[in-house]
Amino acid sequence: MNNKEIPFKYRNILEDLDFDLNLDNMVFKPNAGFDTDAVIIDNEYVALFSKNRNSDSIKKTIMLSDQIRDYVTLQLPSSVLRTDEVILSPMIKGFPLERHYINALTGKQKDGLADQIGNFISELQSVPESIIKKLELPDRCSIYTHEAICSRYIKMANRIAPNLNLHTAEWIREHCESYLDNNKIDAWDGVLCHGEMAPVHIHCDYENTEIIGILDFDQSYVGDPADDLFFMFWCYGQSFAERIIKKHNNLEKHFLRARFLMGFKMIEWFYKGITLDKHRWTGQLLSLPFDFTPITYAEFDKKNK
Repeated sequence: MNNKEIPFKYRNILEDLDFDLNLDNMVFKPNAGFDTDAVIIDNEYVALFSKNRNSDSIKKTIMLSDQIRDYVTLQLPSSVLRTDEVILSPMIKGFPLERHYINALTGKQKDGLADQIGNFISELQSVPESIIKKLELPDRCSIYTHEAICSRYIKMANRIAPNLNLHTAEWIREHCESYLDNNKIDAWDGVLCHGEMAPVHIHCDYENTEIIGILDFDQSYVGDPADDLFFMFWCYGQSFAERIIKKHNNLEKHFLRARFLMGFKMIEWFYKGITLDKHRWTGQLLSLPFDFTPITYAEFDKKNK
């Protein structure tokens, strides 16, 4: 998109800023975050706008970055100017860490990226409780307790099973029940979670094969330490997720639950699609295009001893 396609209200705000910007080269990025639009200016700055006037999500994103910057090694969003309408940040360069890019790398290069991601997730989980309390983040620790998962599984299974072919229905049963029968591994303490460790939020230097920074903390919360790890399954597959835990043993205790959550959240997506009659949401579960197959906890333990 060019300058003319940028919403008039955003262009006016940028023109009125007391900051030296090259407004002749701007690119509009709608829906850059959950509640955020962005304008990239001269490939040097990012202007963030809240789509909801009553939302302070972008301010919370920058505030969180400011509070945890000393506890992580990767670059985080910062700001050079803040108003009630826009936050102007230096652009974190690089490209989204896409799965097809990772698949084309050597094993050593994959290990390097896995090490960076695992280190970042570990650093988030080590942010002191005193800092987390200052952020006043949502507490989602109760969402994926054993009891909550059992209740939701029963509700969803009864609704979606008739819509699935037999092998997919059997996968759901095995995936969920093998976890629910092993609630002894379900104990964990709430930690700081990024909330959406998707490729678009992980910026990578493709030429040097290294991660530069992590974007968009507007979905951050206090929750399950497996949550950020499960995005590695969702976005990159089990083989890359395994590389992460091999580099960071402190994450291994969350690996099984992260693997389970990947499948369970896909099942929830399917259930929501059926409930809301959104058929385009449901197709991915019918074919199960994962790079892993269901295994029981006993099999996993045996494999990794």
